[in-house]
Amino acid sequence: MLTILLGILSAGAVFTILKKTTEMHTFWEIVLAVFGFVAVQIIVSLILRSKMKKVQMNLQSVMMETQKNLERKQQNFIRQHNTNQVMLRMQLEAEQKRGIEAALAVCDQFQPMCKWNLMMKKQMVTMKMAFNYQMKNWEVVDELLPGCTFLDPQTVSMKLARMYKNKDAGLDKFYKKGTRLLRKEAVVLPAATYSWILLKLDRKEDALKALNDALKKTDSAILTQNRDAIVNGKLKNFSNAELAESWYVLALEEPKMQKVQQKVVYR
Repeated sequence: MLTILLGILSAGAVFTILKKTTEMHTFWEIVLAVFGFVAVQIIVSLILRSKMKKVQMNLQSVMMETQKNLERKQQNFIRQHNTNQVMLRMQLEAEQKRGIEAALAVCDQFQPMCKWNLMMKKQMVTMKMAFNYQMKNWEVVDELLPGCTFLDPQTVSMKLARMYKNKDAGLDKFYKKGTRLLRKEAVVLPAATYSWILLKLDRKEDALKALNDALKKTDSAILTQNRDAIVNGKLKNFSNAELAESWYVLALEEPKMQKVQQKVVYR
């Protein structure tokens, strides 16, 4: 990482200059060299933060504009008294795709900063993965997933969904790791996704255990209803539909009724 390398070079330069031009004690030369290293880290961090903020604002602007366009198309559809829901869905999906493609282009603006901050690269890759997930570019998604960070419910659930689709044997291990630090509402979507997958794999008892464990962290009505559905042998009542777009964006199920409004989702 260039930030650390530059810091080391700066510290070395400070130490060398002090050694050659002063009679200062070695201890203080080392202390000042360390200060030089820290100063470089602070300066670079401030510069990166400023540049990153500008890109984030551009990204937010693109997403807001896309949402406005989606809402405008919906309102026009309603005013025209058009009842062709299929046509509207196609128009909204096309508009959403344009918005996501524009957002991906903005994400590339993070690239020059990645060599200065390794975490920034992971954040950029995670954003690109989430946007490609919404466009169902599965090959791209699977390629990007190894370089992502999984710190929020949506990305954890996206990873679970792809592991299920790819028949990945590490599913259980990842769920435990990915939800270890999640609490309250944050655990709902991953737990709902994981238990749904386990039922599809005919692992009813494991699904029940997963829900019971999750309910120790949250009092979610959705998880409670799904747990009761398993306990009472009424698996047809098991449903994650109340999670709305957060669930359907995972592309594990299609909504029974197509929604009129769609959003560009990234968390």
